[in-house]
Amino acid sequence: MGLRQIIASAPVIAQATSFSEAAKNFTQISDPFDASVQAIRLIIDVCAPPQLQYPFKCTILALQFGLCVSSGGLTSVTSVALGIGTAKQVLEEILKP
Repeated sequence: MGLRQIIASAPVIAQATSFSEAAKNFTQISDPFDASVQAIRLIIDVCAPPQLQYPFKCTILALQFGLCVSSGGLTSVTSVALGIGTAKQVLEEILKP
């Protein structure tokens, strides 16, 4: 990966790092990958019908990832970064006491 690609991917890297840190804090799992997988499972669980515990944020998350896929998927850095950021917001909503 060249320097230009790394710079272009910086927003995604920053959002992914932020999400994995939040996931590590929530799950108490030290491995960032395993913590992120557990956090994603939790987000899917709370955003899946019929419960939909956080309807507004879950709808935004679904629309954001729909936009990401329709705009070219992983080639659209902005869409991916915003999608990960929205997932982090849902996770933080779950973490609120």
